[in-house]
Amino acid sequence: MQKPKQIVHAQVRNPILVRKTLLESAIAVTEMQKSFQRIKKIRAEKKHFKNELKISYDEIRKLIEQLATSELPRPPSMPHQSFKQLKKEIKKETTKRVEQEKLVQHEDSGLDYELKKLQDKLKNL
Repeated sequence: MQKPKQIVHAQVRNPILVRKTLLESAIAVTEMQKSFQRIKKIRAEKKHFKNELKISYDEIRKLIEQLATSELPRPPSMPHQSFKQLKKEIKKETTKRVEQEKLVQHEDSGLDYELKKLQDKLKNL
């Protein structure tokens, strides 16, 4: 035979305060669980990205190895120039290019441009 269950009543002081505290605790626990779920998701993404990075790194390493072992043509040897000479040549080339671009822009008025250029030279003298 089963004993009948006894009902026990207890009086709680400030029941509203206790209930409010329990609800606040439940809210805090729920927020912590949500944060933990986000952390788990971030960890999974991190692991996924690490694996992708490892695969990419291995592929790059293999490609570098293939490049090192392949027979590539050697670049033709160029005469050695000092840095100053090279800089002067580059400057000459850029000025030529700028002049050519100006001529192309003023294709319709090429004579006018040449005239203006000569006048500028005359002013500089």
